[in-house]
Amino acid sequence: MNIKFYNKVWLWVVIVLGVVIGLISKERPTEKMTISQEQAVQNESVKKKEVVEPVKEESQKIYKEVALGEAKTYIQLTVRGTIIPEYIQPRFNALSKHVDKITDEERGLFSQLAEAVKSDNLGEAKRLYITLGGEDFEELNKEPEPKKNPSKKATKQQLNPGSIGMDVEEFRKAFNSAAKKMNIDMKLEEIKVEKGSGQDIFTYQLRDSVFLQGVINKTDGSIRTVYMAGAGNGRLQAGQDLLSTMKLLILLNNPDFTDMDIEIVLQDVGLKYDDVDINKINQSTERSGRKYTLVNTKLVGICFIVSDSKDQILWSILNEVMGIENGK
Repeated sequence: MNIKFYNKVWLWVVIVLGVVIGLISKERPTEKMTISQEQAVQNESVKKKEVVEPVKEESQKIYKEVALGEAKTYIQLTVRGTIIPEYIQPRFNALSKHVDKITDEERGLFSQLAEAVKSDNLGEAKRLYITLGGEDFEELNKEPEPKKNPSKKATKQQLNPGSIGMDVEEFRKAFNSAAKKMNIDMKLEEIKVEKGSGQDIFTYQLRDSVFLQGVINKTDGSIRTVYMAGAGNGRLQAGQDLLSTMKLLILLNNPDFTDMDIEIVLQDVGLKYDDVDINKINQSTERSGRKYTLVNTKLVGICFIVSDSKDQILWSILNEVMGIENGK
């Protein structure tokens, strides 16, 4: 996927074709004219239908792909033995949001898939994933390994292992303020926090294919790390949404940054103005005690991670649970 970094205004030009037929006379319209008008209305109706139906089909396809992607992530982590309780509920929530938008005959099967994930029923999740045409992957044909709980590493420290310096509400306000400053049409409403045994977590869907997820320290409610996850799917708008979210995450942590400052950070994590192989990217940079990492993962797609630059335990967890290596 190619991502460009200049803010552009994409104008969709809608050309309205109309035929104004009037007779300046007192005579009644002929039958021939009436038939022509009816035919014009029918043609216009057909055109509108041809435009609307492909858009609906494309949306349904995207909802299904994202839902299957969430199920795939659950299956992979469970088979590897690295699934943790705090991770199952967010996957179920994200999956359910897309299942609710599916309107065709497969909705029932997708609902069953969501319930299988929620109840941690690996066998049923695999069966439904295959039935619904999910792509093959290594863990699909493997037996699960004994479960691990990498989050226990963090409990060795009495103090917070790391923080980006704000709680959930402060993050929400900072995000919205940054969006307003950059004139980006994104806004966070109420963020619901899910309680976990080790740390709390939140998941927020910004767009159909863009999610924010945060890990919260129980001791004081501060956000330990927040990351954006999503997939461009080759669509222009999806790519723009990913880029806009990255810019906002940078700005909300650095309110005094200019547009150029933000662009430099993006370049430092591997996004150049030339062609970028996003599939191989894994780079990090630091600014004012924050670490910004851009990495493309097999599990959740493109990830842009904001963390405390001193939080090394976080990276051992991300590597063990999600296969994300510490970017260089």
